[in-house]
Amino acid sequence: MGCNLCKKITQKENDFCPNEKEIKFLDYKSTYNDLLEIIDNQYNFFTYISLIEYINLLEYYTIETSTVAFEGNMRNNFSSNDKFLTQTLTIDEFQSFIENKILNISVLTDIIEKNNEQISIFKGAFIEIFNSLLLKLKQNYPDKKFESISKRDLIAIGFLYCDSNKKN
Repeated sequence: MGCNLCKKITQKENDFCPNEKEIKFLDYKSTYNDLLEIIDNQYNFFTYISLIEYINLLEYYTIETSTVAFEGNMRNNFSSNDKFLTQTLTIDEFQSFIENKILNISVLTDIIEKNNEQISIFKGAFIEIFNSLLLKLKQNYPDKKFESISKRDLIAIGFLYCDSNKKN
């Protein structure tokens, strides 16, 4: 379970797409910022995970590998042509990904043992984010039937919430 490689990784290993420029995010404010900041600051376990770890775990995740520890070499260079980007996850598969991969990372072991309520809120919040992404896909592409989300689209969660040396 989890990831045997997802211990403290060196700065060089954390160098996501080393030949790419830093990503700058625009500021976004809404009437719900106070509520969202609580989720982001108190209940977001993705902040303990590097973007490299997240994408590698996402790449190798399938229902068949959901409880198998990731023991491959972590990649830090990706292409828009990578085959895994077109694979999709349903809501149940995404929940399994969170429970079996993200929450089993060794860095989170001590934190998780003490915070059942936080885990529940974390899972609920990100399942709601998944459902919101699915809703937006359905709204923007009404002629397509969406029951799942591509891994390409789920990488956005990593960019927004995981630790990375490429985002400002």
